[in-house]
Amino acid sequence: RDEMGDAVSAGDEEALRQQLQLAAELQGERPSIDAALKNYVSLLTARLSTSGGVAPGVAKDSTAQLDCARVFAKALNCLELPTHVEWGKLYPQLDGETALDFMTRLGRLRVVRALWLQCTKAGQKPSKCLGRSSLEAVFPELERRVFDEAEEAKRPVALRPHLRAFSDGLRATLAARAADDAKGGAEGDAAAEAPLDDAQSDHELVWCAELGAVLAARQRSRQLEAQGRVERAASAQDFASELRSALGAPAASTVEVEEVED
Repeated sequence: RDEMGDAVSAGDEEALRQQLQLAAELQGERPSIDAALKNYVSLLTARLSTSGGVAPGVAKDSTAQLDCARVFAKALNCLELPTHVEWGKLYPQLDGETALDFMTRLGRLRVVRALWLQCTKAGQKPSKCLGRSSLEAVFPELERRVFDEAEEAKRPVALRPHLRAFSDGLRATLAARAADDAKGGAEGDAAAEAPLDDAQSDHELVWCAELGAVLAARQRSRQLEAQGRVERAASAQDFASELRSALGAPAASTVEVEEVED
């Protein structure tokens, strides 16, 4: 309330209403950041045990993924977010970002900061109370703190490339959702039918409330797709057999030729 109290003193009731609505939406987002980090670690660990997919120059090490998650969670919960005015100076308007989008971004950060302060004052961890949108809002500051030179010097050298890859991948899941939100409109139904690319797929797994349910749904979808391929192949084979049979045994001609005498 302290963060948003000046809106009331200025008589801007509509602005306050919008801020309170946004605050309620942010508080209700699920999964929490903490749960999403666990999903993300599970995803990375599964890849290491199957395809071994890791960033170039990064060794396979599932323990390192847990260490990275701990570093991010600790840094996140220790964040002291700057005010929206200071944030605008630290992270000014981006290339291609309109003035309205920039002001909207600062307004969202203002609400996130208010919720952040409420969590810390109540002795709660923001990572357990807030979700994807809040992490997206504070991610630039989180990365700045995580990769601060003084903090980097305290960590094992071997962990540093893992941490950078961890951060890049987590940021990609946020960007995938942002890009998906930007489509909207008439493209929504078509996008829902289109196959997911890697970033969208990761986003769906990381930011789902029930990871097991999503994995089960994907398995059912793959089984139905495989069954469909088998059925289509059988149908094509039957059609080919019928066609070969028809071509190999042509029907008797019903055309009669009449001889004409001169």
